[in-house]
This record gives sequence, structure tokens and C-alpha cells, in this order.
Amino acid sequence: MPDKNLNGFEVILFKEEMCLHNLYILPEYRREGIATTLVLYVINYLNQFGCKYLIALVDKENVASLKLFKKLQAKETERIPYKFIFLKGYFLHKGLNI
Repeated sequence: MPDKNLNGFEVILFKEEMCLHNLYILPEYRREGIATTLVLYVINYLNQFGCKYLIALVDKENVASLKLFKKLQAKETERIPYKFIFLKGYFLHKGLNI
């Protein structure tokens, strides 16, 4: 169970579409549902402001994150076949309920 110390962080920027590009959970807190809770919180928050889409940029080697977004029914919309800034991976897209 998380204590009062910072055990993860998330960066969000949004208008009609929001791109989630940083989601990090400290190793000792992984597999506790914290990432799922954070993403669901962000989705609920974005719905309050009329945001229509959540876009996640996920490294192709980040299996846990890919599983998380698959569980949340995000769809792969683009593959990045080359090193893009610091990763080679996928853009995942999820429509939000308004």
C-alpha cells in the first residue's frame, strides 16, 4: 500500500485531445494497481472538461504499460518504426465518454 511518499507521477497536457507521455511508478509500488488508478483518475478528470481522446505514447518494450492500455480498451493508432526522441513504440488512442 502506498505511504505518504511520492510513489509515482504522471504528466498531462490537454485540450480536446490529451497526450499522456510520462507515467512512472516506483519499482517497489508496481503491480499494485497504482498506474490503473492514475489513468482512470485522469480519464475522469478529462471528462469534466470535455476532452474527447486520450493518446498515450508507449515504448514497444514496456509490456506492462501496453497491457494497461489494452485493458483500458485503447487502440493502437500508429507505430513508430524508428527511434522517436527516446523511444521506439506506439501511439495508443482511447475515446472518452463525455
